[in-house]
Amino acid sequence: MKRTIHILVTLASCFLSQLIYTQTPEIQWHRTFAGDHYDGAGKIRQTNDGGYIMVGTSKSQNGLQFNNHGPIGTSDGWIMKLNSLGDTTWSRMMGSSWNDSFNDVVQTTDGGYIIVGHTFFEGPVNEITPNDGDINGFHG
Repeated sequence: MKRTIHILVTLASCFLSQLIYTQTPEIQWHRTFAGDHYDGAGKIRQTNDGGYIMVGTSKSQNGLQFNNHGPIGTSDGWIMKLNSLGDTTWSRMMGSSWNDSFNDVVQTTDGGYIIVGHTFFEGPVNEITPNDGDINGFHG
C-alpha cells in the first residue's frame, strides 16, 4: 500500500512539473506573400544562415516581385528566400507558358539550392512547346 502511494505521488509530481514547465511556443513573426491569383508554398526549410527558403507555385500576374511567364490561369514555379525575421531577401518565378510548380528544395554545401518540381504541358501531343521562359521544350 505504501509503495502504491509512493508511485502515485511520483506520477502526480511528474505530471504537475510537465504542466508548469511546458509552454506554448511564442510566434516570432508571420507574413503573407501573395499576388492577384493563387499562390501556394510547397515546402519551406530553414537555411544555414538562419533564414528560410520557400518553394511552391504561383498563378499571379501581378502583386509579387515577378510575374508569371504564361497566360492568365497558368502557373510558374516560385522560390523565395527569407531572412530570419521573415523579410524577403529575394524571390523568383521560373517556368514556361504552361503549368510549372516547385515541390521541394534543399540547400547545397556551397550555399546554392537544388529545386525539384514539375511542368505540365496542356497542348496537343503533336504540338511542340515554344522555347519561352526558363523551362523550355516538351520532353514527354
